[in-house]
Amino acid sequence: MKENHFWIEELFLKVDDFYSKGEFAEGKKILEEILESEPGYGRAHNHLGWLYYVKFDDFERAEYHYKLAIKFANDYPGTYMNLTYLLNYLNRYGELKKHVDVALNIDGTVKSVLYNELGKAHEINGFYAEASKAYKAAIRFSLNKDEMATLNENLLRVKNKVNLFERKFMFF
Repeated sequence: MKENHFWIEELFLKVDDFYSKGEFAEGKKILEEILESEPGYGRAHNHLGWLYYVKFDDFERAEYHYKLAIKFANDYPGTYMNLTYLLNYLNRYGELKKHVDVALNIDGTVKSVLYNELGKAHEINGFYAEASKAYKAAIRFSLNKDEMATLNENLLRVKNKVNLFERKFMFF
Protein backbone atom coordinates (compact mmCIF):
# COMPACT_ATOMS: atom_id res chain seq x y z
CA MET A 1 0.00 0.00 0.00
CA LYS A 2 2.81 2.39 0.86
CA GLU A 3 4.53 1.71 -2.47
CA ASN A 4 1.27 2.50 -4.25
CA HIS A 5 1.01 5.77 -2.30
CA PHE A 6 4.50 6.88 -3.37
CA TRP A 7 3.75 5.90 -6.97
CA ILE A 8 0.56 7.98 -6.90
CA GLU A 9 2.36 10.98 -5.40
CA GLU A 10 5.01 10.81 -8.13
CA LEU A 11 2.34 10.67 -10.80
CA PHE A 12 0.46 13.52 -9.16
CA LEU A 13 3.55 15.73 -9.28
CA LYS A 14 3.76 15.07 -13.00
CA VAL A 15 0.22 16.40 -13.38
CA ASP A 16 1.23 19.73 -11.88
CA ASP A 17 4.18 19.83 -14.26
CA PHE A 18 1.96 19.14 -17.26
CA TYR A 19 -0.61 21.71 -16.12
CA SER A 20 2.10 24.36 -15.68
CA LYS A 21 3.18 23.74 -19.29
CA GLY A 22 -0.38 23.91 -20.56
CA GLU A 23 -0.35 20.20 -21.44
CA PHE A 24 -3.76 19.51 -19.98
CA ALA A 25 -4.55 16.37 -21.98
CA GLU A 26 -1.45 14.67 -20.62
CA GLY A 27 -2.29 15.76 -17.09
CA LYS A 28 -5.86 14.50 -17.46
CA LYS A 29 -4.64 11.08 -18.58
CA ILE A 30 -2.47 10.78 -15.48
CA LEU A 31 -5.29 11.89 -13.19
CA GLU A 32 -7.55 9.27 -14.69
CA GLU A 33 -4.81 6.66 -14.21
CA ILE A 34 -4.44 7.69 -10.57
CA LEU A 35 -8.18 7.48 -9.96
CA GLU A 36 -8.40 4.11 -11.67
CA SER A 37 -5.85 2.81 -9.19
CA GLU A 38 -7.01 4.86 -6.17
CA PRO A 39 -10.57 6.22 -6.61
CA GLY A 40 -10.40 7.98 -3.24
CA TYR A 41 -7.40 10.17 -4.03
CA GLY A 42 -9.04 13.51 -3.32
CA ARG A 43 -6.40 15.77 -4.80
CA ALA A 44 -6.75 14.05 -8.17
CA HIS A 45 -10.49 14.77 -8.03
CA ASN A 46 -9.72 18.41 -7.25
CA HIS A 47 -7.39 18.74 -10.22
CA LEU A 48 -9.94 17.10 -12.53
CA GLY A 49 -12.60 19.43 -11.16
CA TRP A 50 -10.39 22.42 -11.92
CA LEU A 51 -9.79 21.14 -15.45
CA TYR A 52 -13.48 20.63 -16.14
CA TYR A 53 -14.32 24.06 -14.72
CA VAL A 54 -11.56 26.22 -16.15
CA LYS A 55 -10.75 24.52 -19.44
CA PHE A 56 -13.92 22.69 -20.49
CA ASP A 57 -16.72 24.78 -18.92
CA ASP A 58 -18.24 21.50 -17.78
CA PHE A 59 -19.59 22.77 -14.50
CA GLU A 60 -21.52 19.65 -13.58
CA ARG A 61 -18.44 17.43 -13.87
CA ALA A 62 -16.32 20.03 -12.10
CA GLU A 63 -18.69 20.11 -9.14
CA TYR A 64 -18.88 16.32 -9.08
CA HIS A 65 -15.11 16.04 -8.78
CA TYR A 66 -14.83 18.89 -6.26
CA LYS A 67 -17.38 17.19 -4.02
CA LEU A 68 -15.52 13.89 -4.28
CA ALA A 69 -12.30 15.72 -3.46
CA ILE A 70 -13.87 17.13 -0.30
CA LYS A 71 -15.28 13.72 0.60
CA PHE A 72 -11.92 11.98 0.27
CA ALA A 73 -9.56 14.83 1.30
CA ASN A 74 -11.66 17.07 3.52
CA ASP A 75 -8.57 18.81 4.87
CA TYR A 76 -7.25 19.91 1.44
CA PRO A 77 -7.88 23.68 1.27
CA GLY A 78 -7.48 24.01 -2.49
CA THR A 79 -10.73 22.23 -3.21
CA TYR A 80 -12.70 24.51 -0.92
CA MET A 81 -11.29 27.51 -2.73
CA ASN A 82 -12.01 26.04 -6.16
CA LEU A 83 -15.58 25.09 -5.28
CA THR A 84 -16.10 28.63 -3.97
CA TYR A 85 -15.13 30.06 -7.35
CA LEU A 86 -17.41 27.63 -9.18
CA LEU A 87 -20.45 28.28 -6.99
CA ASN A 88 -19.93 32.02 -7.28
CA TYR A 89 -19.50 31.85 -11.05
CA LEU A 90 -22.78 29.95 -11.29
CA ASN A 91 -24.44 32.42 -8.88
CA ARG A 92 -25.60 29.66 -6.58
CA TYR A 93 -25.90 32.11 -3.76
CA GLY A 94 -27.40 29.98 -0.99
CA GLU A 95 -25.00 27.12 -1.58
CA LEU A 96 -22.06 29.49 -1.74
CA LYS A 97 -22.92 31.03 1.63
CA LYS A 98 -23.11 27.62 3.29
CA HIS A 99 -19.92 26.45 1.59
CA VAL A 100 -17.96 29.55 2.64
CA ASP A 101 -19.11 29.05 6.24
CA VAL A 102 -17.49 25.60 6.13
CA ALA A 103 -14.43 26.68 4.14
CA LEU A 104 -13.58 29.44 6.61
CA ASN A 105 -12.95 26.73 9.20
CA ILE A 106 -10.55 24.70 7.05
CA ASP A 107 -6.87 25.25 7.81
CA GLY A 108 -5.07 26.72 4.85
CA THR A 109 -7.99 28.34 3.07
CA VAL A 110 -7.37 31.97 2.17
CA LYS A 111 -9.83 33.86 4.33
CA SER A 112 -9.45 37.15 2.48
CA VAL A 113 -10.35 35.44 -0.80
CA LEU A 114 -13.29 33.58 0.70
CA TYR A 115 -14.74 36.77 2.16
CA ASN A 116 -14.13 38.61 -1.11
CA GLU A 117 -16.00 35.92 -3.06
CA LEU A 118 -18.80 36.08 -0.51
CA GLY A 119 -18.87 39.86 -0.89
CA LYS A 120 -19.17 39.52 -4.67
CA ALA A 121 -22.04 37.07 -4.24
CA HIS A 122 -23.89 39.42 -1.89
CA GLU A 123 -23.24 42.35 -4.22
CA ILE A 124 -24.41 40.67 -7.41
CA ASN A 125 -27.60 39.65 -5.62
CA GLY A 126 -28.23 43.18 -4.37
CA PHE A 127 -27.41 42.64 -0.69
CA TYR A 128 -25.14 45.65 -0.37
CA ALA A 129 -24.88 45.85 3.43
CA GLU A 130 -23.81 42.20 3.55
CA ALA A 131 -21.39 42.78 0.68
CA SER A 132 -19.81 45.67 2.53
CA LYS A 133 -19.39 43.55 5.68
CA ALA A 134 -17.82 40.71 3.70
CA TYR A 135 -15.39 43.04 1.92
CA LYS A 136 -14.40 44.56 5.26
CA ALA A 137 -13.78 41.09 6.67
CA ALA A 138 -11.66 40.31 3.60
CA ILE A 139 -9.61 43.43 4.26
CA ARG A 140 -9.08 42.34 7.84
CA PHE A 141 -7.50 39.08 6.65
CA SER A 142 -5.57 40.54 3.73
CA LEU A 143 -1.79 40.97 3.92
CA ASN A 144 -1.23 42.02 0.33
CA LYS A 145 -1.33 45.67 -0.73
CA ASP A 146 -2.65 44.89 -4.22
CA GLU A 147 -5.38 42.72 -2.79
CA MET A 148 -6.19 45.47 -0.28
CA ALA A 149 -6.50 47.99 -3.11
CA THR A 150 -8.93 45.69 -4.94
CA LEU A 151 -10.97 45.13 -1.79
CA ASN A 152 -11.16 48.88 -1.16
CA GLU A 153 -12.33 49.34 -4.76
CA ASN A 154 -15.01 46.72 -4.10
CA LEU A 155 -16.18 48.63 -1.04
CA LEU A 156 -16.31 51.90 -2.98
CA ARG A 157 -18.26 50.24 -5.79
CA VAL A 158 -20.85 48.95 -3.30
CA LYS A 159 -21.14 52.40 -1.73
CA ASN A 160 -21.69 53.91 -5.18
CA LYS A 161 -24.37 51.35 -5.97
CA VAL A 162 -26.18 52.12 -2.73
CA ASN A 163 -26.06 55.84 -3.49
CA LEU A 164 -27.23 55.28 -7.06
CA PHE A 165 -30.19 53.14 -6.11
CA GLU A 166 -31.19 55.40 -3.20
CA ARG A 167 -31.28 58.40 -5.54
CA LYS A 168 -33.14 56.37 -8.15
CA PHE A 169 -35.89 55.50 -5.70
CA MET A 170 -36.19 59.12 -4.55
CA PHE A 171 -36.94 60.33 -8.07
CA PHE A 172 -39.22 57.57 -9.31
